[in-house]
Amino acid sequence: MGYKTITQITLAALSLIIIFVYIQPTLITIGDNQDQLFEYTDTANKASELNSKLSELLAAEQSFKKADIEALETYLPSTIDDMTVMADITEMVHKNGLLVDELISGELQSPEENIIFEGESIVSDGVSYKDFILTVSGPYEPFKAMLNSFERNKYPLEFIELTLSGFAEEDGTVVVPLDFLKGKYRMVLRTYAF
Repeated sequence: MGYKTITQITLAALSLIIIFVYIQPTLITIGDNQDQLFEYTDTANKASELNSKLSELLAAEQSFKKADIEALETYLPSTIDDMTVMADITEMVHKNGLLVDELISGELQSPEENIIFEGESIVSDGVSYKDFILTVSGPYEPFKAMLNSFERNKYPLEFIELTLSGFAEEDGTVVVPLDFLKGKYRMVLRTYAF
């Protein structure tokens, strides 16, 4: 083996050492940097899309009148305040000349989870509700006026049950004129939170 052969083998070995020690780690680092750059670019694009959607939603919200937003938040509350609802119900009853015999707040019923049954999916609407049991007494005409007040309430208030009792009867017929007809009215009212 001559000097040329040893030089060529040394240069080949030196080339392999340079490739494995310097070039290969540099290529790996460049590949990692490119992956990070692509990931950063993708994340920046998604953030830009999210910002543009957020800007659209904010513009849509700002297009509503403040009074309309407050009315919507009142009519579609996210929570049910027992004391406020009970105070409103009591106020409507007294305003129409009836007496509150009983007003009880029930348990909050939370929204149910999505149900999957035999391949069918029933999606929960996310609505929770609370029932209030109200018993009032007084004449029939003020009772009708109270029902009208309940229909024009600020928040959703639904009649679930109504029981009438305590009317004076003789031989199965009412013996007093309708204006003076007094009785007890027991009802279950339901309000919702969205």
